[in-house]
Amino acid sequence: MTGCVDDNPISYVENKLGIEINNAKIEKNKEKEDSFLGDGTAYTIIKNISKKFEKQVKNRKDWSRKPTKLERLLLYGYKYRIEKGPNIEPFEEEMEEEPYVTDDKEKRIVPKMDNAYYYFKDTEWFENEKEKEKERRLDPVPRNFIIAVYDVDNNRLYYYEYDS
Repeated sequence: MTGCVDDNPISYVENKLGIEINNAKIEKNKEKEDSFLGDGTAYTIIKNISKKFEKQVKNRKDWSRKPTKLERLLLYGYKYRIEKGPNIEPFEEEMEEEPYVTDDKEKRIVPKMDNAYYYFKDTEWFENEKEKEKERRLDPVPRNFIIAVYDVDNNRLYYYEYDS
């Protein structure tokens, strides 16, 4: 995976998101390859983005104001409770699913925020849409994806790419 961490990570992110990012600065740019095939994760945090970016995002159908369930899982993980009974000995257990979008120390990259725009793209290749829908019913988390969050209040873009 040679992407975010190249000579011009802002141009790379612009190309992947299909949106212009003007007068911005790189806050963090990291890549972790998990195999010799170039698979792995990469993320870029971009700060001081011009207000033109927000205007572009507002007019795009592929960006939303609220994260979907899948986006919340990928970004923040979740907690849930399992209750068993009456045919099985009753018990209650709290479970936790860790976020997928993490740094190399397994720490969450994107903080929770109220004023943001969310972007998600499943980049896993399938022969056709029917095959893809069948796979998503079995496993809703894609093996390859791009997720981005624009934090309006802090004028910061979080871009994360996962390639397995």
